[in-house]
Amino acid sequence: MTTTITINGDVQKKQVADLVRDLPTDSLIPKWAVTIEKYSTVRSRQANALYWVWLSHISRYAIFEYFDREGFKQNRHMSKEELHAWFALKFLEPIWVIDRTTGCEVPLPRSTKSLKKDQFSEYMENIRLEAIELGIPDLPELET
Repeated sequence: MTTTITINGDVQKKQVADLVRDLPTDSLIPKWAVTIEKYSTVRSRQANALYWVWLSHISRYAIFEYFDREGFKQNRHMSKEELHAWFALKFLEPIWVIDRTTGCEVPLPRSTKSLKKDQFSEYMENIRLEAIELGIPDLPELET
């Protein structure tokens, strides 16, 4: 049993207190773990886990065409880490840095760690649509 209560007033505080007070404590019932954490609008661990499941799935099925350093056309799968950087560059505002070798500005992928729930949902939707365009079979759902 998992119960999540967002506390934003005395009513919810009472709900939590009642819930804890009413937990069975006899020897036939397993021990209980109660976690209280500050509310966050940052994406959940489950959403992050699903993201990496999707990247693994896409890396298994998608074959990307590219030109190698000698200019020859190649085809290959990308790793989930490469896809992570590729999607971040494609769908998030990049971080621009100066390449000290060339003196040119180059884009670096922005981290997805600080995305809020709504931003991460939009990012995931963009990835889902890209997967459809790439002909990827249905993206898996998170197994619970």
